[in-house]
Amino acid sequence: MKTFYETLMGRRTVRRFDRGKTIPDKSLERILKAASFAPTACNLQPIDYLVVESKEAREKLYPHLKLFSSKNPSLYIIALVNEELIEKSYQEVNFPKGILRDAYYISLGCAVSNLVNQAYAEGIASCIIGGIDSNAIKKDFDIDPKYSIPLVIALGYSEGYKVKPMLVAKDACTKPYRNQEGTVIVPKKKLEIKRK
Repeated sequence: MKTFYETLMGRRTVRRFDRGKTIPDKSLERILKAASFAPTACNLQPIDYLVVESKEAREKLYPHLKLFSSKNPSLYIIALVNEELIEKSYQEVNFPKGILRDAYYISLGCAVSNLVNQAYAEGIASCIIGGIDSNAIKKDFDIDPKYSIPLVIALGYSEGYKVKPMLVAKDACTKPYRNQEGTVIVPKKKLEIKRK
């Protein structure tokens, strides 16, 4: 089993999935549990998830994903943020609205990070998709108006998609590219720790 550090260093976005493989229920349960255990502002836990698994449902969702190049993941997870719960919390906590709203979206980032890293630990690839038509998704999937949909996550097994990080200088180009062997090279800026 990978160490936590190996999981963090190894996980990369994958856009080519093996269409024939399904994710075991136990793995999916651990992935969603990892997301639900992420820290949230005021421990409000305003994030729910809708698993889009059937072939028909995945095909219905795909046209609403604007920046995604593959429709072969085993499933999609739609992140649902309960705006009513957040609004109610404004009345209970003495914080300005903007600060609290930012805190909830930071909480979403923590949850999604837990989700995709646990997926990787299970041997499952992922792609976080922010370019979506959330209004169309809400309509097609009959999602309660109290929810906003900031993103969708694709999960599945990589179809021989090789991704390799490469350290580059701080001012270098960070655009991913494919090398002669077909591996996607993902430039990562070298860490510079600033101390005072």
